[in-house]
Amino acid sequence: MPTLTRLVALVLFAFLAYIAGDRYITLFDPSEGLPAVPVVWLAVVGGAVGWQFVGGRVGAGSLQSIWIGLQGVVLAIFWALVLLGGAEMVARSHAQRYDGVMEAVIGWFEIALEHLTRMGGSVDFLILLAAGGAICGLLSGLFFRYAEKRRKG
Repeated sequence: MPTLTRLVALVLFAFLAYIAGDRYITLFDPSEGLPAVPVVWLAVVGGAVGWQFVGGRVGAGSLQSIWIGLQGVVLAIFWALVLLGGAEMVARSHAQRYDGVMEAVIGWFEIALEHLTRMGGSVDFLILLAAGGAICGLLSGLFFRYAEKRRKG
């Protein structure tokens, strides 16, 4: 059911995903080329996670809201890896770098692992994700409490 808390979580996580995606692009060496997925797609993924996962679960307490925010970041990373890996795999398939379907599917996982390794190699990026997820979860939880207090009078 649509709630204002879900909308707040959507906006917060879309913003976090946009900022993190923009920061992630700076981890690439210009000679390597940039990822094929625009940052706006990552914001859509973050917004979807905020709406569906975080917005529907926050509300019990501050610590739980922070934990849900961190889980939301992990879920957004998973779906972003699926998106990044899938887009890159399709691009490589069109360039005929794979001999068959199974090689392309294995390539998808290799690409996702490359992105995950690049993310894990930057402590600043991991801190951005962890702190951003905790703050977005906490703000969503606080907004839920404020909205519930107002609704119940």
